[in-house]
Amino acid sequence: MQTNPGLCSIRRAVEVGCELRSYWFRGQPKEYGNLVPRAFRTFEGRERERQRVAAFQRLAPALAEDLPASDELLDWLVLMQHHQLPTRLLDWSESALVGLYFAVNEHFDSDGELWALKHLALSSVDARRGEDDLRTLLQGAFEEHPDLEVVTPLGLHPRMRFSRMVSQQSVFTIHPKEKILPSHAPVGLEAAEISVRHWLVRYLIPAHSKRKLLRDLTSLGVTRRTLFPDLDSLSRTIVEEAEYTVEDFLDRAGFPEPGQGFPPFREENPPSWDDANGE
Repeated sequence: MQTNPGLCSIRRAVEVGCELRSYWFRGQPKEYGNLVPRAFRTFEGRERERQRVAAFQRLAPALAEDLPASDELLDWLVLMQHHQLPTRLLDWSESALVGLYFAVNEHFDSDGELWALKHLALSSVDARRGEDDLRTLLQGAFEEHPDLEVVTPLGLHPRMRFSRMVSQQSVFTIHPKEKILPSHAPVGLEAAEISVRHWLVRYLIPAHSKRKLLRDLTSLGVTRRTLFPDLDSLSRTIVEEAEYTVEDFLDRAGFPEPGQGFPPFREENPPSWDDANGE
């Protein structure tokens, strides 16, 4: 893994996207230092993951009609991920600016991070039996099926079931239980002689740069409304854009940042009482 110094400007973010053309991007609003799917972020047993999945499949038909077929396991996981159920999927985007948005849109008092993954490195390791590995990983989420023989996460281009997936240029990695990207290279990558320095890159985003980056993304059309095309996001974006307009005005007028206070007023040649009265 390669960690780069602070990504502080929208110009640099665009350069990163142009330089890493074949990479996927993931933004995280805090500096976690690792990439762990939500299903594996706590020390729960493997059975807990299957219980959540089974409950979702059992109850979802009462709330929706357009559901995947029983054997479309990947589509089920994507649906669960879409509706905030913890899964073994990790969200990525093919766009550096989309990834950046998720790194800067909250937790303004904390540093964020933008990850870049050369997903072809994952695919090349498992090219000979990628379909078998994917089937094993999917079955591990739905039934009592060991997935420990799969040691490397897989990159996925899923079927676009939701408009936000198109807007966000969504792709995923699917992970075996207790396999983490990227604190250490996944087992097997070293054997393939893939340089960890180049296939996984992390850019740190200082907290003080987040609001400016978010405003610049808004200027480029990367907003909550465009990434989450629904009425709630429309309303939230309208409010946020009004706030950015006020902040931009204050910046240009030389007003201090919130909480910093105003500098003491000093006039080099203050008028005297005599000057004011023409004497």
